Amino acid sequence: MVKITKRAVGEAAATGKLHTLWDDTLKGFGLRITPGGVKSYVIVYRNAHRRQRWMTIGRAGVLTPDEARGQARQLLAAVHRGEDPAADRQERVKSIDMNAMLDKYVAEHVRIHNKNSSRIEVERILKNHIRPRVGRLKVSDVHRSDLMRLHHDMRNTPRTANYARAILSKAFNLAEQWGLRPEGSNPCLHVPKYPEVKRERFLSSDEIARLGAVLAQAESASDEQLSVVQAVRLLILTGCRLSEILNLRWTDVDAAAGVLCLPDTKTGARVHSVGAPVLALLEEMAESSESDWVVPHPGDHDQSLQKSTIEKAWRRMRVKAELQDVRLHDLRHTLGTHAASHGANAFLIRDKLGHADVRTTDRYVNRDNAPLRELSDRVEADLLSSLARGALKSKNAKS
Repeated sequence: MVKITKRAVGEAAATGKLHTLWDDTLKGFGLRITPGGVKSYVIVYRNAHRRQRWMTIGRAGVLTPDEARGQARQLLAAVHRGEDPAADRQERVKSIDMNAMLDKYVAEHVRIHNKNSSRIEVERILKNHIRPRVGRLKVSDVHRSDLMRLHHDMRNTPRTANYARAILSKAFNLAEQWGLRPEGSNPCLHVPKYPEVKRERFLSSDEIARLGAVLAQAESASDEQLSVVQAVRLLILTGCRLSEILNLRWTDVDAAAGVLCLPDTKTGARVHSVGAPVLALLEEMAESSESDWVVPHPGDHDQSLQKSTIEKAWRRMRVKAELQDVRLHDLRHTLGTHAASHGANAFLIRDKLGHADVRTTDRYVNRDNAPLRELSDRVEADLLSSLARGALKSKNAKS
């Protein structure tokens, strides 16, 4: 017996069979090591009927020895009062269903650790795909066959199917840590992922012209349409992600430096260089703006334009422009392709689209953005010319 400390846990080694290292300061508290080297804190005790009970507190690495010892002391004190913690846990495991476990997963993991856009997508997949199929099953009763069927039924949307599998896998890993399932029982194990075909779609100059005509028609329709038109123009001219444009505030625009200071993107905070055409468009938008947001919600200037609003409007626009297979994200691909046609190398395109990892302090670093600004000027002018060509054609057709 030794005192279970961080050093003792680190030095404890697998022996080829299940064994337990007992703590010499708290009777009944130990570290169990599996043949594969998995280490977990446990307690052993006899209940009021003198039956021996084993109970896992948590995995080493998730809990420190002191945290585990504190929980063990509370559990053993409950035993002294005549309670049976292991039996109580088993009863809870039997009673909790998947919906309750997924609620806990969202509250204690997704809403704390995931970005807002990821949270929305996780909750959408839970609502539309996972909860209807397995929500009423008991957590302890979910088997691999249940998830194989769910995954198979989503085979026509392989990316969403794989995302659902990833969500469930994380939720079940947490369920093991919470004591809702035995360790190593994740039913997602050996559920194979579907191959995903990477989609590369970009607009030709003629397609951009057709889009320009539709944007010109929509611009005068309503305030809501105007916000959507402005967002679409910024998407295609900057190559930014949709969330980056919708979350953009006027305080993030540094016209003097020719950059957008994006505080929270997929790759972290970063500086996004733009050219004269985008700066001119932003200046025009700023003159009539009454909001802190670059693209405000038409009905409430205290909010930005909603993702659902622009996506709904985009579905109508792309039909009118005969671009039914084009997603908003393809506008980002379009800028990258046009940048390549202007002779930009892979490093410039990487920096232009923000693909490289950057640190939060990147906006304060003195970087030479001149090559990116020159590239932005050329590419934006080219794209803007195609949009204007379509708008002019639409105007002449009306007259």
